[in-house]
Amino acid sequence: MNKTCDRSSGACDTCSAGYYGINCSNSCSSRCAGSQNACDRDTGECSEGCDPGYTGTRCDKIVVVVVVVVVFVAAVVVVVVVVKVVVVVVVIMVVVAVVVVIILVVVVVAVVECTRGTYGEKCEAKCSSYCAGNDTSCNHINGTCNSGICAPGYQGSLCIQKCDAKRWGQDCNNSCNTACHEGNCNHVTGECSCSPGYWGNSCNQKCNATTYGAGCQEPCSPDCVDQLCDHETGHCASCPESKTGTFCQTLQQQSGGGSDSNIGVIVGVVVAVVVIIVVVAAVLLWRRRRNTEGGNQAAENGTCQKEDMKGSAYANVASESVKKHNRKSSNKKRRSKAARASTAKTKNAVLDQDKISSEDENDDESQGRGSYINVLLGNTAVPIGTLKSYILQHSNDSHFKDEFTSVPMASSSPQTVGLSPQNVKKNRFKNIIPYDSSRVLLQADQDNGQSDYINASYIKGYKDGDLFIASQVLEIEAVVAAVPAAAVVVIVVVVVVVVVVVVVVLVVVVVVTVE
Repeated sequence: MNKTCDRSSGACDTCSAGYYGINCSNSCSSRCAGSQNACDRDTGECSEGCDPGYTGTRCDKIVVVVVVVVVFVAAVVVVVVVVKVVVVVVVIMVVVAVVVVIILVVVVVAVVECTRGTYGEKCEAKCSSYCAGNDTSCNHINGTCNSGICAPGYQGSLCIQKCDAKRWGQDCNNSCNTACHEGNCNHVTGECSCSPGYWGNSCNQKCNATTYGAGCQEPCSPDCVDQLCDHETGHCASCPESKTGTFCQTLQQQSGGGSDSNIGVIVGVVVAVVVIIVVVAAVLLWRRRRNTEGGNQAAENGTCQKEDMKGSAYANVASESVKKHNRKSSNKKRRSKAARASTAKTKNAVLDQDKISSEDENDDESQGRGSYINVLLGNTAVPIGTLKSYILQHSNDSHFKDEFTSVPMASSSPQTVGLSPQNVKKNRFKNIIPYDSSRVLLQADQDNGQSDYINASYIKGYKDGDLFIASQVLEIEAVVAAVPAAAVVVIVVVVVVVVVVVVVVLVVVVVVTVE
């Protein structure tokens, strides 16, 4: 074989004697005439004729019928002329000769090669149209291409199988471009439809810098800097300072202004928190000081009240004598002993018992009022039948208020323990103080500074023995009252410092994030 071929197709320029085909891989028929069985390099036809007994372009047909006929005719002549047999013998010989000829014809047809372009049993199968070089001939037995090579885009021994998905070209050695739609392409040429952002027969070229999308038909947003965008999605490469978003179509604040705004909000919140803490601390200190001063004043002067009282006669329930008071002046301070002045006796006194208590020490009417039971001298009873009209009659005047304010507020027993400076802060209300004679005693170690005081008085129960109801100050108020002022200041300072540190950290985080 020669050693030169076409650099593109690999086809040999010429073939050595006895070979043909694109790669000179096929042998010429051994029945071709000549010493080297020469044949055409493209078709394989015998160029110098056939050996004796064969015919056809490739010398693939046996000359049998002619030989048989000639031999038979010669035999008949010899028999008739030389042997001089009878006609019957001649007829028999003719019949035998015909049978032999038929058998020979059948045998010859069976062994003769198929015509060009067919192969297989009875030559019914057609050769592949995708053999290399547009060669439509193939091996007459198994149908393989004579050249042994398939046309681009096909594979297999018969060259009838297309390349697998995403492959193309000679022997299916090439991969489709990744930019092809779903990675598929033509199995022969490699051409395909392109994914967004690419163009060209094989989709091997990107869109230019200002276009994107399918077929590169979409222009980049004019809001993009220099109108540059991603060739597939169209997202802007960068935005002007005043805009943001994937297509730079959203207005935004300047980064500096946003940072200042965030810092301003944080500082404002922190300042508000600090102010609230300071105000709460000041209120707690003020209440602590007021509780202390109020206890001292109550210990010295007793319970003071401001009321305008009309002349009335009252008596304490536990007292046997009736006490009468003439109250003509207003805003006059009364000590606890004033309630026991001007006593008188009465036989027809009606007892009206009003238990008065308050939950708010800042209420003007409740601050000076006690929850002690007193007897109002005089008939204040109202018949049930006239109760409704009585209420309606006085609902719009000050009768009920005047009647209520006329109740005396003096205590009937000493309250020195509850009004002492060390115990006054434990009282929930300034005007509800237990009597020394009936107060509840705690088990306390007074040597260690523990007090036996609690704001509670024993009362006789309906069935049980002595019971009591406590009116102790709230636990949080007791704690605040017990904490020194210096400690409160220290706590406030620590809280402020912590808040300032948190603010500084938040500001630093915001600034770093913005930058």
